[in-house]
Amino acid sequence: MVIVINKKGASKDAFKWLSISFAIVFLLCLITAFIFYQNSGNFVKSSITGQGTVIELQKSGKTYYPIVKFKSKTGKEFTFKAGVGTNPPAYQIGNNVNIIYSPEDPQKAQINSPLYFWFLPILFGGLGGIFGLLSFAFLIVWKIIQPKQVNN
Repeated sequence: MVIVINKKGASKDAFKWLSISFAIVFLLCLITAFIFYQNSGNFVKSSITGQGTVIELQKSGKTYYPIVKFKSKTGKEFTFKAGVGTNPPAYQIGNNVNIIYSPEDPQKAQINSPLYFWFLPILFGGLGGIFGLLSFAFLIVWKIIQPKQVNN
């Protein structure tokens, strides 16, 4: 591979390689977003809803995770730690929350909120979109600065 340096000192092929690199990150982000989307969707479809109570706020660094206790349809009590923490805390001790859990395994429970199910698909989808746009922009710049070939 030959790297051609233009008068300003920038590599003309750098934009091509940036475009390729950002395109790879774009694809990885979209695949990750799709996997999270499928997992969340499958969990929501196969689960049942209920009510729980926040019994504790577990601090991890600067983030607070609600600990929720609920009774399943069979009457057995379960406790779970929410998968997403916030700062400031989104819930207070004693708050009633809507929950969703797997009927086959009630330990697999989550607070029934869009934040808890769709945050990661939206995050990775958004990042993928940004990397896709940057990849396209670098490709356009690379095409613009390419020397014109003249056929004799």
